[in-house]
Amino acid sequence: MRSYVLMALVMLCLMAVMALIIPFIVAVKLLLFSAIECWLHNYRYALVFAVMSDFFTLNKTLRLVAAGAWCGFLISLPICWKMWRSITRYDPLDKYFK
Repeated sequence: MRSYVLMALVMLCLMAVMALIIPFIVAVKLLLFSAIECWLHNYRYALVFAVMSDFFTLNKTLRLVAAGAWCGFLISLPICWKMWRSITRYDPLDKYFK
């Protein structure tokens, strides 16, 4: 029973962590790329925040969080499968067929 709880906790923790990491990675990437674009074309750097506010609407942020949770779920599947296969099973007939 402990391993089932542990598998559920691993899955939930990975989903929560990835739901926070994926939007952060996208935000940093967009911030850097828009700053480089402004630097290369001699635009005002205030355009960076305009790009960020246009990109990160509520819908897109929620979609990024959902994509991160989905990535966390997919990453947790092989981990949980390995934990599931490592559980020792009790067979009551083992004492008769040794």
